[in-house]
Amino acid sequence: MNVLDSPDGTWTAGPSMAKPWYGENVMVPFGSKLFAVGGVSTAHLYARGPYGSNSCPSGYEFITTEADCLSAYHDFAKIVATTTGPVQTASCGLCENGDPSVYTYDYGSGRPKGCFQHEPNREINLNPGVGGNSYGNDWPICIKRNSGTEFLSQTQVYDPAEGWWTTGPSLIQYRNRATVAVFQSKLILAGGYYMQGGQTSAAWGTTQSYPTEVEILDSPESTAWRLGPSLPCSRSNGFAMTEFGSKLFLAGGHGGGPGNPHQATTCANGAANGETRTVLVLDSPDGTWTYGPSMTTARSYLSMAVFGSKLFAVGGNVNSVGASQIVEVLETPDSTEWVAGPSLVYGRLTHSIAVFQSKLVAVGGLRNKEGTAVEVLESPESTAWTTAGYSDIAGSTRGRNGFGLVVLPDPSPPPPTSMYAVGGEGADGVL
Repeated sequence: MNVLDSPDGTWTAGPSMAKPWYGENVMVPFGSKLFAVGGVSTAHLYARGPYGSNSCPSGYEFITTEADCLSAYHDFAKIVATTTGPVQTASCGLCENGDPSVYTYDYGSGRPKGCFQHEPNREINLNPGVGGNSYGNDWPICIKRNSGTEFLSQTQVYDPAEGWWTTGPSLIQYRNRATVAVFQSKLILAGGYYMQGGQTSAAWGTTQSYPTEVEILDSPESTAWRLGPSLPCSRSNGFAMTEFGSKLFLAGGHGGGPGNPHQATTCANGAANGETRTVLVLDSPDGTWTYGPSMTTARSYLSMAVFGSKLFAVGGNVNSVGASQIVEVLETPDSTEWVAGPSLVYGRLTHSIAVFQSKLVAVGGLRNKEGTAVEVLESPESTAWTTAGYSDIAGSTRGRNGFGLVVLPDPSPPPPTSMYAVGGEGADGVL
């Protein structure tokens, strides 16, 4: 995770997520916390079992090898708390030449065989012996193995006041390339697709399903998602969804072109590859979706944000040109047509935008120009974006893409906010 404290400041490193993560438009501030919903990942996930128990969370297994226990230690900042919350620091039981290592000791029957964290000194230890039946004052450290790219059903939650990530409630249906937005104080997830053969890369090539069901998380403290009003047609691949006035607007993505066999013909206004300019509107979280004014250009992998009193739809993939510089603006929630806005400096897709300290900031994405430049629209009335004086974001030479870009209040005075760029794909794959 990277953090920016002002639009013309410098990006710094923040705490890592529980699991390397990639997803477009599925990360939002909800309450005072940051929610990342679903997406895909490529790594093992570590978790602590209940304190004083010898059990693991569902889907996890005990760690019994030194290599896995050492990996758990090195990734301790990424360990997901499942019961009592993660500790802020973890010490190593044995450090040689300044290199952290787990403390391996044969406790015999005094401890269960495996990897655990000891409460009094917070050390992570491995018992390679025969094992006992009681953890006493320990947490078991467990692993969920991932043999390839995995579609995630989990919600990852970051609390800036605590400085760590934890897990939230899992989705009813795991899915990739969905979109989330906060609407009337509820978290709404819509669209995307899943593989009928399962969540891992082994299922790739199996039949894809495109659910129309919407899921709702009623509050940041809710423990379960529930179903909401279904979309009139399926939508996937980098569509955007944003609250504007008292309505929720969903725009673009793949959802009804003549070349896309997965979509219903009711999602009209599509391009040949399935990209759509159709806009859907919801007037309440449990209301009914209706059609709003279609964008001028069909596109996928765009980003959308309210800036000032206007809704900006920025960039995206256009069939004829790839990463586009197109910006369209809806001037009010009741407007009947979109108007042209100032074009981006660089064409972008799978990028992210956010309003940060009264400026609209566009970051990363796959672009026609190599690099990781940030560009800024100074005000809703500005006629041009600028890159001058703004710090690049960490990523690859083709730009960081498929990540979350959100603004959260700082956890302590003074009150200015920070902008967080989280996850995505860079030079080394999923960050």
